[in-house]
Amino acid sequence: MIRRGFSKKQVMDMGFPMKEYDFPEGAGSFTGTLVMKKWNSNRALICYFDTDDGRKLKLCVWYKYDADKAYRPQKSDLDISYVELDSRLFVEYETMKSGKTRWVDAKLLEVTQ
Repeated sequence: MIRRGFSKKQVMDMGFPMKEYDFPEGAGSFTGTLVMKKWNSNRALICYFDTDDGRKLKLCVWYKYDADKAYRPQKSDLDISYVELDSRLFVEYETMKSGKTRWVDAKLLEVTQ
């Protein structure tokens, strides 16, 4: 059974180093491994990635109330809440006018089991 996300307390109890991860800046992309998924207080899912180039990045995804009803990036059909930890993804992001990072797209490359 896939764990869709963990609470902050669960993540802290696991000893996961949340503070080592940053939101990316600007617009860009990366390939990386999904290492943790945490629910936040605004019902977003924060996803933590170890990128192939050695960075530790995080991105948020919110529930879409459209026909797909899923936690997915803006231009993706992939429901991130059902992606297993240790899966590899190609991710695209951008910075909005507000200065916040928007997760634009995600493609599942490999599922590690």
